Order: sequence, then C-alpha cells, then structure tokens
Amino acid sequence: MKTTVLSLLLLMIVTGGGAQKKIDMVGNLSNERVTGLSAIAGEIKYVPLETRDECLLSEELQIQCVPGYIFVGDQKTQTFYRFGADGKFLNRIGGRGNGPGEYPGAMFFYADEKDERFYVVSAPARSLYQYSYDGRFIKKIPTEASTWTIASLDNNIYYFNNQYNRIRREKNISELYMINKEGRLLKKTPTTVTSEKDDMLLMDLPFFYYYHSAVYYKNAVSESVYRLGAGLTMSPHYEINCGDKSGHDPQEYRNPEKYSEKMGIRHLFENDDIVLVTYYYKNEFRYLLGNKKDWTFVNVTDARSKAGFVEDLRGGGVFAPFPHTGSHQNWLVSVIRADNFNIVERIINKNLNEDDNPVIAIAILK
Repeated sequence: MKTTVLSLLLLMIVTGGGAQKKIDMVGNLSNERVTGLSAIAGEIKYVPLETRDECLLSEELQIQCVPGYIFVGDQKTQTFYRFGADGKFLNRIGGRGNGPGEYPGAMFFYADEKDERFYVVSAPARSLYQYSYDGRFIKKIPTEASTWTIASLDNNIYYFNNQYNRIRREKNISELYMINKEGRLLKKTPTTVTSEKDDMLLMDLPFFYYYHSAVYYKNAVSESVYRLGAGLTMSPHYEINCGDKSGHDPQEYRNPEKYSEKMGIRHLFENDDIVLVTYYYKNEFRYLLGNKKDWTFVNVTDARSKAGFVEDLRGGGVFAPFPHTGSHQNWLVSVIRADNFNIVERIINKNLNEDDNPVIAIAILK
C-alpha cells in the first residue's frame, strides 16, 4: 500500500496532478491595479532597431528574441529580418516569389535556438521553408495541413491546422501535428472542436508557448490550455473563463463591433512565479497578471490607467508586453513606436526620427 501511495504521489508531481487550475478573466475584468515592472523584472534593455532602406518595418510585426539576436517578421510585407542584440541590421531571410528558396507568402516564422535554423511558415504553400540564421536557404518541408505558427521541442516540430474548427466541411479533421525536422509525420490529433457553432471564421489565432522545457498550446475556441506531451498527448493545464459562450451566434464573430465585446486570448506567458495573459477586449490590449503563490489576479495598468506595467526600472513609461513574441527565455518584450520615442531617447542617449524602426524593450524577469 505504501508503495502504491508513493507511486501516485510521484505521478502527480511529474504530471502536474491535481485539479485543473482556472484563470477567471470575467471575474477579474474590473480588478485593476497600478503595477510596477520591478514587481516581476530585475532589468530592462532598450534596443533601437537599425533603420536602413533594406529593413524598413511596418507596424504589423512578429518578434522573437534569442541570445545574441532579434528576429523580426513584417506581416504586412511578409518579409523576415535578423538584427543583432544591439539592434544592428544583419541580414534578410528568404523572400517572396517563385524562385529557388522563395516562398509564395508567409506571415509567421520560428527561430529554433537549438540548431540555429529559421523556419518561414507558408500557409499558401502548405510548407515550412528552412534557412540558416544568415539567410541561406536549406530546404522546403511540405506539411499535410496549412498552418500559421509552429513550435519545436526535442528535435520535433509541432503545428496546427488553421482550419481545425471547420467541422461542417468534413469529418475527422485533425488539429495538431507533430513532424520531425525532415518533415515525416509522427502523430496527429483529432480536433477538439465539437460544436458546429464554433465552425466560423475566427479572429483570434491559436498559439504555442514554452515553460519548463515543455510546449503549451491554446486554440481560439477551447477555454483550455494544454500541455503537449510525448506522442502528442494533450493534458489540460489551465481553464480560462472568458464568459458564457453557450448562446453565442456564429455571426457575431464576423461582426467587428460585436466581436470586440468578447475576450480574445492572444498570448500566455508563465514562469515559476507568475502567469501573464495578454488579451484583447473592447478594442484594446489588456494584461492579466497572476501570482502563482496565492493564485490571485489583477489587470496591470500604469498611473494613467493605461494597460501595461509602469516601467519603474529606467523610467521608460508604460511597458506593454507584445503579443506576437516567442522565446525560450525568461523575458517579456515590448515594442516602442514613434509616438513614444521621446520617452526612450533619454535612456538610449540617441535621437530618433518618426520614420525610424521601432525600439525593442526586453524585460528580464526575476
């Protein structure tokens, strides 16, 4: 009996046993507090991205910071760039077109820190395009379904079918896929969508994030956050309460005004101390900060009730975590654009022009 109890306890420790924890977005919607960045971070770095004709950026970006480099994908122009840790422009990676090593279109990317490979995710081509960090094309990896974003762990790649919820159209739709880096399919899972009311054009995208050398996943329909395990198992990790959806009308998701009344979870970050949910509600981004010690939550604001942290480490104004980021590091990233350049010019000791590329703020958490 003692052996059995001990085995069960070990199993709970390894698998995170116990009741699935809930993140109550609705119950904390009006719970706001002015919160300094120093509550969670010990250091912040400001990196102005070099402005040159060959790397001019729009406002629609995806960013991934890794040790030594900052990768930026411009979703408007569908181009991808590598900058140094100091912001110096290093090279462009790939390009749109039909020639060798070119992709027909792509909005998202993934920089694999382990083997220093850069993956352009091309939904139109149903393929991943693999490059070296310096932009050398290596190979094209076809995928069974079209996807938007990917994650990598243990030399495998995870991706989702961006039509995982179109269950009226066909049955037996797969949602998640696991392939090796040569493109061979290892496993796929059936869709988690069961209601035809969720068969609609979605405004929010699924996303992956990393915590404790594991990959976590949330789609735009389910309220569950899943931990992906060996063999592509999906273990419920968190349940997010975004309100009662039982009576929703699918047409509401096609109406921008009605859709803005719904909470859209855009990203989740966690470490051993905190959980941070980035969400969109009533036409603005908000940030729900959870304390893991007592499982309490608060929407963080600065002194002007603007969503985000008070940057009280170097006096950089409001620190608003950027939703389209991904990293294995214990970092949060914010993007500072021209309308706030005057706040950071003193900190970086450099004059900026309104046409310059943005400044990247990297908060290194405790």
